[in-house]
Amino acid sequence: MTVTCAVIDGDKPMSVWWTLNDVNVSRAMPGITMVPLGDAGSLLTLSPVRFEHAGNYTCFISNAGGVTFHTSQLRVNVPPELQPFALSEKPLNPGQILTVPCGVIDGDRPVGLHWEFNSGPITPRMGVTVVHLGERSAILSISSVQAAHAGTYTCVAENAAGTDRLSVELVVKVFPIIVPFSFGDLPSNSGDVVQVMCLVSKGDVPLNISWQFQGPLTDLSMPEGAVATLLGDRTSMLMINPVKAVHQGNYTCHATNRAGETSHFATLIYGEISGTFVVVQLLMMLSVCESLVYSTWLHVIPVLPRIVPFHFDTPIFAGQATQVTCLVSEGDSPLDISWSFQGTDLSSQMGISTTRIGRSGSLLLLEPANSGHRGNYTCTVKNPAGIVNYTTSLEIHGTLYESFLPRIVPFHFDSPIFAGQATQVTCLVSEGDFPLDITWSFQGTELSSQMGISTNKIGKKASLLLIDPATSGHKGNYTCTVRNPAGTINFTASLHIHVELTPLLTHAFISVPPRIVPFHFDTPIFAGQTTQVTCLVPQGDSPLDISWSFQGTELSSQMGLSTNRFSRKASILLVDPASSGHRGNYTCSVRNPVGSVNYTAHLQIHVKPQIQPFAFERSGINEGSSTRALCSVNAADTPLDIRWLKDGLPLSTATRKIHKLDDLTMILSLSHVALADSGNYTCIASNTAGIASHSAILRVKGRVRE
Repeated sequence: MTVTCAVIDGDKPMSVWWTLNDVNVSRAMPGITMVPLGDAGSLLTLSPVRFEHAGNYTCFISNAGGVTFHTSQLRVNVPPELQPFALSEKPLNPGQILTVPCGVIDGDRPVGLHWEFNSGPITPRMGVTVVHLGERSAILSISSVQAAHAGTYTCVAENAAGTDRLSVELVVKVFPIIVPFSFGDLPSNSGDVVQVMCLVSKGDVPLNISWQFQGPLTDLSMPEGAVATLLGDRTSMLMINPVKAVHQGNYTCHATNRAGETSHFATLIYGEISGTFVVVQLLMMLSVCESLVYSTWLHVIPVLPRIVPFHFDTPIFAGQATQVTCLVSEGDSPLDISWSFQGTDLSSQMGISTTRIGRSGSLLLLEPANSGHRGNYTCTVKNPAGIVNYTTSLEIHGTLYESFLPRIVPFHFDSPIFAGQATQVTCLVSEGDFPLDITWSFQGTELSSQMGISTNKIGKKASLLLIDPATSGHKGNYTCTVRNPAGTINFTASLHIHVELTPLLTHAFISVPPRIVPFHFDTPIFAGQTTQVTCLVPQGDSPLDISWSFQGTELSSQMGLSTNRFSRKASILLVDPASSGHRGNYTCSVRNPVGSVNYTAHLQIHVKPQIQPFAFERSGINEGSSTRALCSVNAADTPLDIRWLKDGLPLSTATRKIHKLDDLTMILSLSHVALADSGNYTCIASNTAGIASHSAILRVKGRVRE
């Protein structure tokens, strides 16, 4: 940009010069040039415009008659500029710790700073923590990196002048893991059909899945009649049809990806049917045939399908793969096999795939699983003889942690303080096996009482470090180290202290009112977790009275909250464990002889449903009588969805009355029950925080007919 200073009138010769904020502008100043306009003016150019160019520019012109000047102010809008950062070029292994700092090194205030994952927001359930250190710094932290964390992380800084963003790609190296499989404990007989599934529940793709056979009767890589079929990217089915003696041996599934290789084997035991058994079976068949000859007519009895019970593996984590197989061991053809989830027929939009296996089996595959897949899965089989179904439940954890190492909630000191003020940080362990050993060190040396620093253990999961008053010698790095049987982890925060020279005041006394350092709770937590805040008064005349209130009411021991006073300038409030009743506003009030001040922070708690157990009469009820069941949710976030199922399928309201008593209660009424009403009744309650279910079995006893 340029600005011109020109003379309208005046005697010559003339002198022209410029000042910036009352300092003479010299040609040595970066980005500023001055060009004379004849002998009566000057052109000032700024290229490029910088933040330090902001201020008051004054053009002075003098001649023999005097001096005149004109001043103009320049405001410079500076967009944010991020400090470059990067990740390791090598992929990370699962379980490693990742910390990425993002800082704004230039730009106007106020500035907004946040992180994104794959161009979307980062939520608490991702297992990713973002801690803001003042207005211009935000640290992204993952305490245990997993496959689901792979992707693009972007730090975004915004202000009125513009936006800056920097992205890094996180690559996680995940070895393949095979879900154990077997042919069962009993031998397979000649003519049987057997199958096993090799499912790779975790591991980078692409995956190469292959089978290897070792048997006593043949040296073939895979004997005739054994066929492997790839189902999706992570599953291979091995089917042997029919079983022969040559198939006896070990079948090994190998899974390979860029991270490595793993394998699992199962042994097929071949057991021939004895000749005596065959003779006995033939005699029994002849006896049956003989009895049928004397019958008036031959009754053909249809055979209902029978489903081999199945279940998912123990609870899995979001991002993993899992599968179950619905296998029909007997039943007349044709067989119609279908799947439903939470009582609704499966669709391709749910991210769930099903594959038919021969005439008597169906494979259900979730790859990858997410929190929305948590619930009940029902396989229904129909044939001319009737309908049967079987239901199993899938539990999915939202965040994967390979071990139970401690995890420290990132902490930081307030923006640089001045010598004589007080400051504190709290080292809070959000998870990890007990017992926990929490210690502090300063500049790599364990703290001692001679340093003028105090530490206090708060419950089993936290330790408070307090410096009161701070001096120049306290400037440096403070490290909290936590140990448990699983290992050791630490976190470090830096303290900056300004030392100002204060002129000596004689015969003057200044009264100082209290000031509270702003505090806040962590991002919304779940019921059962622990959280805390500290009310720190860095300045204010003694004595100081510090108190807490919740929703405008003074705290009491009955609320399940504890407060602890540390020195004369700090008080900590601890919620352990948190419940739905703890949701609300917490206020710290401080008074001294000069005045009073308070500060309020809001605590948000997510509560998933908890269903009050219910049951039908143990001995059963008689046919034709009535009964009811009450599904009551003790505590949960709203809105809440409550549904009833019977044997895994939605209840029909034609003969059953379902009444909503209120937002937390649903009543099931069964009138004039019949034998067909016997079964497993399930109440399912779900909200944004999670899902809960409870089941009870109803037995209907038939009437005694004379």
